[in-house]
Amino acid sequence: MNRKWKQIWIRFAMVLMLAVAIPFQSFAGNARIAFSDPTAEVGSEFTVNVKFTCTTGEKIGKTVVMLSYDTSAMEFVSGEPDVSGGNGAIRVIGSASGTSESASTLHFKALKAGSSKIQVTDYEGYDADEQLLDITQLGSSSVTIQAGSTTAAAPRMLSLLPCRFPLAP
Repeated sequence: MNRKWKQIWIRFAMVLMLAVAIPFQSFAGNARIAFSDPTAEVGSEFTVNVKFTCTTGEKIGKTVVMLSYDTSAMEFVSGEPDVSGGNGAIRVIGSASGTSESASTLHFKALKAGSSKIQVTDYEGYDADEQLLDITQLGSSSVTIQAGSTTAAAPRMLSLLPCRFPLAP
């Protein structure tokens, strides 16, 4: 009987050691990155809205999103609140907002007609407890740039006088 209790205690101690030795994984929330899909004319400025949203309701901490865009189709003008970049790459940094969403605004100038994309090249997001968020939905922006309106001047009539030259067929 003594030997049986000894084996039970040894097994219990082994299970306890394994429970302490195996690190516990902390599960953070899920998040998504979404964009607006603007339409603009060549030569005009347009805005793209970027939203980093925690879909499981946790408050967002720091977020960093790297974007790329076609420099022949559009030119990066500015962005807020903490946006920097140019030459085809943009970095959007979001800080703790106390909510489950962090939004930024990007301003571009349309350079040539056609459709182009603004895509995520890298991302990282943390909740308010500094736990890494799992990005489950990764969006991109489809930008449509239309040719500028070219209205030709209407022909002007110079005179209502009859033609001085004979008209021959």
